[in-house]
Formats: sequence, structure tokens, C-alpha cells
Amino acid sequence: MTQIVAAVLLGMFVVFMAAISQNLGVIAMAISLVVTPLVSTFTRKIDKKYVDDVFLCFNKN
Repeated sequence: MTQIVAAVLLGMFVVFMAAISQNLGVIAMAISLVVTPLVSTFTRKIDKKYVDDVFLCFNKN
């Protein structure tokens, strides 16, 4: 009996998640559009010389 109840609950959960999955994707993208600039605001900037040294191998002719 408990296995049947568990299977029914699992089936209901899968149907529910399928119904809201598109909305969750939109919400996740919207949150990332807000969080990314906020994190960038509070993160210290990387020294320009360090960045130039890291990408020095791409400047070779």
C-alpha cells in the first residue's frame, strides 16, 4: 500500500515540476540578471598588469 502511495505522490510531483519548469527557467535567468551586476559592484577589480600577464601568450606574433 505504501509503495502505491509513494508512486502516486512521485507521479504528482513529476507532473507538477513539468508544469512549472518553464517558469523556473525564466525566474533563474531573471535572478542572474540582477545578481551578476550586484556581485560585480562589490568585487574588487583585478590589476590590469596581472590580466595583461595572464593573456600574454595570445599576443605573440
